[in-house]
Amino acid sequence: MKQVSMLVLLLCATSLFAQPGDHYHDFYEIQDYIFQVQEEFPAWVSIDSIGHSKEENLPIHLIKISDHVAQDMDRPTVLIMGQLHAEEILGIEIVLRLLDFLTLETNYDAIQFRRNLEIYLVPTMNPEGLRVVWGQDDDCPPDSIDDSFRKNKHDTMGDGIFHYAVGPGGDFSGVDLNRNFDINWFAGDTLLQRRGRELYDYYRGPYPVSEPEVQCMVEAIYEIQPLLSVMFHSSRTGDYSRQVMFPHNWGNDNFERVPPDYDILYDIANDFANEMTYTPIASVGRNGKLHDWMYTAGGWINMQTEVGTAEIQPNEAGMEAVITRVFPGVMHLLNRARANPELEADVCHLKVVATNENGSPMVAEVFLPDRHDGYMSPRYTDPVFGVHRRMLLHGTYQVVTRQWGYVPDTTQVFLSTDFVTTHNVQLEPLPHHHVSIGIYDGEDGPAMPGKLVIHRAYGIDTVFTESGFHVRDWPVGDYEVEAWADGYVPRRFVFTLNDDIALHATLSQPVSTIQYDFEQEEIPEAWAWDGDFPWGRSGMDKHDGIAALESDPGQTIDEGTSGWASVTFSLPENPDYATITGWRCYEFEPDDDFCYIEIRYDNGEWIPLETLNGFSRWQQFFYNLNDRGNATTIELRWCITTDDTDVDRGLFLDDVALHTSEYLSVEDDVELPGSWQLGHPYPNPFNPETTVEFVVPVQADVTIAVYDILGREVLRALDNVMDVGIHRVSINMNDFASGMYFVRMNAPGYTAVRKMMLLR
Repeated sequence: MKQVSMLVLLLCATSLFAQPGDHYHDFYEIQDYIFQVQEEFPAWVSIDSIGHSKEENLPIHLIKISDHVAQDMDRPTVLIMGQLHAEEILGIEIVLRLLDFLTLETNYDAIQFRRNLEIYLVPTMNPEGLRVVWGQDDDCPPDSIDDSFRKNKHDTMGDGIFHYAVGPGGDFSGVDLNRNFDINWFAGDTLLQRRGRELYDYYRGPYPVSEPEVQCMVEAIYEIQPLLSVMFHSSRTGDYSRQVMFPHNWGNDNFERVPPDYDILYDIANDFANEMTYTPIASVGRNGKLHDWMYTAGGWINMQTEVGTAEIQPNEAGMEAVITRVFPGVMHLLNRARANPELEADVCHLKVVATNENGSPMVAEVFLPDRHDGYMSPRYTDPVFGVHRRMLLHGTYQVVTRQWGYVPDTTQVFLSTDFVTTHNVQLEPLPHHHVSIGIYDGEDGPAMPGKLVIHRAYGIDTVFTESGFHVRDWPVGDYEVEAWADGYVPRRFVFTLNDDIALHATLSQPVSTIQYDFEQEEIPEAWAWDGDFPWGRSGMDKHDGIAALESDPGQTIDEGTSGWASVTFSLPENPDYATITGWRCYEFEPDDDFCYIEIRYDNGEWIPLETLNGFSRWQQFFYNLNDRGNATTIELRWCITTDDTDVDRGLFLDDVALHTSEYLSVEDDVELPGSWQLGHPYPNPFNPETTVEFVVPVQADVTIAVYDILGREVLRALDNVMDVGIHRVSINMNDFASGMYFVRMNAPGYTAVRKMMLLR
């Protein structure tokens, strides 16, 4: 590899630009300088304002560096950010010095980086906080330079006053931007929460991604899709100096909770840290941090790099020493991103190129089953080139490329030491059929505005229709469609699409409604709970009003616990149609902690309805009570269990209601032959046995089999002629490994598939 150390030393020993007074740059100096560089190198440097700060509307600048800067190139991207916390200004100087280096005209490495990468720099993500640090803020007292201010200037009190105190802590105004990202946000500090001497400094904001500074960076990151990224920090106390923090180890004292890509994350962080004689550390704080969000949201690898020493803003010699130490690490990351063949590291890039039947680039999910957990969002190819890149270590990986409406591709891909392995996938479209959905006001009424929630392969779509009609061609497969309209009782339709259909969603207004909104101090007597944690009213999160019902109000649920809450409704005499609706929000440790929802009639046997896991913002739910018979009471129960690893806040419920309405004909609701049904496995996840319920409308030969994620049949649970009626089959997987499986039911003219998770 070509040596750059001498260049780095020279570069860091002498500033390449005139510094007006201080050796650090304030917001206005940064702005003037980067535009000066753009003017000098217009073919290589382009500056865009991606957003503005919360209170002062100051621009946040994104600098792009490439030898074809005016167009997007099919290249790996790197994002380097200088400052997020206002006081931590060392990173700004590193980024500005890097800008100087990357625009050198004859340097070999700078030329290679411009030719092989799309590089993006953000000097400061917190411009208004930077002005406070420099004492340039009009809302601060005269001569109030505060080199310890951390946040933006969010008006937390709502009185239009910047509540500010010189010195560490005591600032009532402002949000800590590195606690505002949408991962584990709930674990961050609430307003005016005290932590020792640093009062109020870590406020997470009123809700995830509430701050414009965070919003614009989130949008930019989705656009850039950086293969590698760095955010520079400086430790106020010196406790975290010279550390490289990477995602993540959220386990408690006895358990580890590390991501499925831990090996590559550690490898990159370790090599990066070694170049700087820093220490790599898997971060442990679960509180809305940028690098954790980037990994879970898109698999983008970000290194939270704590530069400097015990002095958060060292003198000029100290600043130059930090830059000299950090630059070799940055050079290493850039070389790793461009897959420099001379780099001494296990550098393997997987490049997936997805095209449709016409050979055009397409957006498709790239799924590596062994490299995924419940915290992680799907990873997609980009819409311009149809490309998805990710960094891995040498080895063989199962790569699934899939998109709704196409036959998924599953391939074993071997990543050699050739650095970049390209996997080209052309997806084959599935047959499509015409689907017409209408939302009607009763059986004889007109179509009306409403909402359709469409559960389909690989996702959920929500469609709002003013006309009341939704007409599309859909691919064959299994669907659940919910139809909603304001003031009406919702309905659900489950079907397998294998021919053209017309779905008539006839809705009715409720005749009677019993609703619980938890606005009163006393919880209604219809509600009961028991277990290892107390249920109660909470204002921490609610759908409407001032409160909701929460499991363990205001706290996280303890490890290794269980508990339940239930509500009992008395039914009016012989209602034609009954439905329970409500709103819920939940946070359960993905893959480990669960909420099982059950129902029973007249104190009979509990019937499973669904299982909740992972994280969800407020969403509506409803359950049709079509199987109630002549029951006079209905009880709905939410059962929560946690394991011995990390825990979250659990479940919130609001506006839970029982609706009864007049009879609606269902004969013409779905113009599709048959009324076969395959229920969801229960329990799910399970170990080692679960049960599946299914409905047989006519005597026929029925098979129910279990398939692994590769589509191979691994267990035949049923193969027999079945009589008309409701049946159950038990599935025992004692001899199988943990993982995702699929249970499939086949009958004449009917096929349905359900997911299930075996946890050993």
